[in-house]
Amino acid sequence: KPAGTDSQVSRQVVSYRGMAAALVLRGALHEELFFDTAGEFYFMYAKLKPFSEGMRENAPDFMRNCEKLVSQSPAGRERVERMERNQAKRMAAAAGKSVH
Repeated sequence: KPAGTDSQVSRQVVSYRGMAAALVLRGALHEELFFDTAGEFYFMYAKLKPFSEGMRENAPDFMRNCEKLVSQSPAGRERVERMERNQAKRMAAAAGKSVH
């Protein structure tokens, strides 16, 4: 695999999700339709959220549209919180700990 391929793919994934969020935020895509069909968007956001502030030191707009979209609806916030809890449980299980 060529050097830097993982980084390129990661940037493309985050960039695509940011564009999709912008389409919703600008009204080009219905928010409820997006919520119903874009579960992976919310998973990606929950997974990368802990790193977003650090990334913004060099890229001030990193995941900014994603954050705006998630934050603007109770359903979006709840979905991300649920995914964060599930991720914590998986990490704890992998480390041999219990999380409630």
